[in-house]
Amino acid sequence: MQGYSVLVSNDPQGFGRALAAAMAADPATFAHVHIASSALELEHLLAELQPHLLVVDLALNGLGGPAGAERLAAWWRRRPGINGQPGAGSSRRLVVVSPLGDDTLVAQVFSWGADYFIVRPFDLSIAVARLRELLTGTRVPPRPARSHRLRELESRVIRHLEELGVPPHYKGRAYLKDAIAMVVEDRDLITRVTKELYPRIASLHQTSAFKVERSIRHAIESTVERGNLDRIHALFTDLMDERRTRPTNSAFIARMADRIRAEMGR
Repeated sequence: MQGYSVLVSNDPQGFGRALAAAMAADPATFAHVHIASSALELEHLLAELQPHLLVVDLALNGLGGPAGAERLAAWWRRRPGINGQPGAGSSRRLVVVSPLGDDTLVAQVFSWGADYFIVRPFDLSIAVARLRELLTGTRVPPRPARSHRLRELESRVIRHLEELGVPPHYKGRAYLKDAIAMVVEDRDLITRVTKELYPRIASLHQTSAFKVERSIRHAIESTVERGNLDRIHALFTDLMDERRTRPTNSAFIARMADRIRAEMGR
């Protein structure tokens, strides 16, 4: 075997593109790495390239979420192989990526034939190592890359942000989710917001620390103006006065992290 062909779908935060670049750095294993930015482009490239590995993100533009991914996977597995041999679909590998990792979604994804499930943001080097193992058969991981504890933490953070009414389509919401989860894990990070917390999130999302700070601030401002006001005042009234109409980024992250840490008994 002279290396494998891989097709990766991109996502709004660019993790797919970063993953493709990391795999391309190992041409002995990932000989041909292609990327698609929409469901239409993905379907076209699947038919043309017939890759050994498909990495599809549930947030891919035009895919239609899990239902769309399931239809795409079923269609791809039914197609003949590179040389037209029937049944070649069984040797293909399917990896699903999602910003959410609740147990119901994971079970659903594996029920329609996925070989592996990744929750983003993720560590690129670990993800590439797992995909290499999946293709070469050295060791097929039986469960998601992230631990149950981390998935539970992320689910709690997301639920709290939803209760507050943080707009789901704002980039700042994704940054807030990561910031709160990181501070729950390491409370001292709240004292190094500018020097360490924002740069870490920026690295995960392939952006700048300045944009992370600005997007979080915008998400908090919009939530205070149009979110669940009863919930907001219950949690943050002591952090706002006549001069300050919203909590600062640091105060918001710290208050949410404290609350979630208490819920989890830490």
